[in-house]
Amino acid sequence: MQDRNSSIFEMQTTSYPPLLPTYGTSGGPPMAATWRLSHLLLLVNVLGFLSMVLLGLALFPRAAPSEPHRSSELGIPLALLPPAWAATDVTPYKSQMGRGTCWDFASIGYLEWSYRAEGHRRGWLAPTEYVAFSEQAYGISVMRLCDGPANSPQQKNCRIAGDQVWNHSTEGGEVVNLYYLENGLQRQVLPHSVCPYTVLPGYDNVCPDFNASLAHNPLRFRVKAVHSFYDDLSIKKRLASTQKVLAFSTPIVSVPHFLPSTGPSCAPCPRSLWPHVCCVRSSDTLKNSGLNMQGEFYHSPEMTFSGGHAMLVVGYNDAFMTQEGHTGGFILKNSWADSPTRNSHSIAYFAQTISYDDELSVCPNSYNPLNWLTCKTLDECLALDGSESLRPLELRHVNRSTTQYLKNVTLGGDAMATLCLWDHDNVTQAATDWCLPPMQLGTATTLIAPWHVRPNDPAQCGFYFMPYETLRQYQTKFHSIKAFDFDVEWHPQSFAMNAAAYKTLDYAAVLASTATQIVQSFDGPFPFSSHIDFVDDMWAA
Repeated sequence: MQDRNSSIFEMQTTSYPPLLPTYGTSGGPPMAATWRLSHLLLLVNVLGFLSMVLLGLALFPRAAPSEPHRSSELGIPLALLPPAWAATDVTPYKSQMGRGTCWDFASIGYLEWSYRAEGHRRGWLAPTEYVAFSEQAYGISVMRLCDGPANSPQQKNCRIAGDQVWNHSTEGGEVVNLYYLENGLQRQVLPHSVCPYTVLPGYDNVCPDFNASLAHNPLRFRVKAVHSFYDDLSIKKRLASTQKVLAFSTPIVSVPHFLPSTGPSCAPCPRSLWPHVCCVRSSDTLKNSGLNMQGEFYHSPEMTFSGGHAMLVVGYNDAFMTQEGHTGGFILKNSWADSPTRNSHSIAYFAQTISYDDELSVCPNSYNPLNWLTCKTLDECLALDGSESLRPLELRHVNRSTTQYLKNVTLGGDAMATLCLWDHDNVTQAATDWCLPPMQLGTATTLIAPWHVRPNDPAQCGFYFMPYETLRQYQTKFHSIKAFDFDVEWHPQSFAMNAAAYKTLDYAAVLASTATQIVQSFDGPFPFSSHIDFVDDMWAA
């Protein structure tokens, strides 16, 4: 019995072979067969996997590898971008006046910024110093470099629809020519004092000292690469990652405005005038601007393309809200002069690093009705002292000799405003109140204006704002948004600080074009207030 039980036990413990081969054990033939079967199954699985991989590659070939150092792959991840950023070393704006030279001013603005940034980084310029370059000379250089047979490489680069720079005119060009033509431009940027800008069209080639100045011109640079961007997220990422400004090309739009009507002939109203359904087009002189009185670009479903424009992107702010209610956008350095119908601001204002009262001391925008003092009664108006305020008080009407005071401004409709005023006769003391019909703010300024206008500071103003949503609408409808980052390198001989090492070069024009830019700083929200140091023995050391 014992022997039987033991044999049964042995059978129970040895009747099941191991799942995997056990090397060095007895019972060779069954173990070897199991080992071969296991490896055969493994081989079948591997071959099956490889066949699936090969089939996938055949059906879905892998895309070509991306270019190294692709612009969109560089820099800070989008989720980690700061909510606002503004460039330093931006030089003061200059006006293109009535000429189509925005591309020229944007190109020179970029070069001025890069020169100043490198000069400050290397200690070759004082912190407040900058050197102004000549837009006039740059335009001449580009026109000459674009000249040639119709099938020449330079003509192919310069013959862009709407541009005339290929045809011996600066009326229309491209900022990106700074890269395409850089081999010819490396020594042809001249200081502003050599060739001041000619305001009137038709004098594009006027620069008497152009050729003579090139012979001993110390300014020398090269553009090693250009990086292009076509959407707001890529532009933001590039700004924050490189801490550089970008050249920027955008459409300029015509935006018609409408008034509700009950007349026999009318057109459908825009959404902003709902529930009105019948409207007439406003005859406002500013209906085509696409720009409000605060220097903010806007869009509309009814907008149409009216041209192109070049500027610099010098920052962004995700929190800034425009008058049209769009939050977030880009800060732009423009080349348009301030006027009664067009205002600008400082970088700090759009970056929201100063208060609105601070801004009024720098860029008062005196023609903007939203900046005028209001008073509920005429007695209140007469009791105010306009000289104590940064806002205009006493106003004039183009067809009246009396003094006007602003009672209130009501905004509504399709970008319209109704201004109600007090009319005061300084001789008879007679006073009445009256209102202008609804119109755009810019049109109102052609009828009512301050008696005393404070100019904007050209060293700090000249900046505009484009909401992200407006940029996207422009790009979707017109496909003309482009931003460029140039890799510019300046030769040390370009800086007057190094003149002793380059005695054959003439730095007189560079020194004559060197200026100081003072950017006002504020001690809190009120521009004329500051901390007072009282003597207190208790805090004495």
